[in-house]
Amino acid sequence: MRTSGFTILALTLSVLVSGCSKQEIPAPIKIIKKQRLVAQENPVPGTVDEAWVEKMHDTVKIPGQLDPTGTYYRLPHKTIYEIRPGRYQEVQYPGDSNEAKTR
Repeated sequence: MRTSGFTILALTLSVLVSGCSKQEIPAPIKIIKKQRLVAQENPVPGTVDEAWVEKMHDTVKIPGQLDPTGTYYRLPHKTIYEIRPGRYQEVQYPGDSNEAKTR
């Protein structure tokens, strides 16, 4: 009788332990929605997306010579030569992988 009581007790404990064991809970389904983001021109008042790049110029010394058609003589003089015109350039923020684009 003693062995049958021990057997019943062992079976009861094994059922309790197996019933309380960890069961894997399925992961919740994640729904990912893709939306198109429409950027505003100036999302915050006072901010800009473009910056003005100053023009670059140089003064060049022109020697005295005949004009290209050979009709008159031009005295030696200095003239201003524009190397790069002024333009707006997109601002490149830190961490932005796109290169700055020019118009």
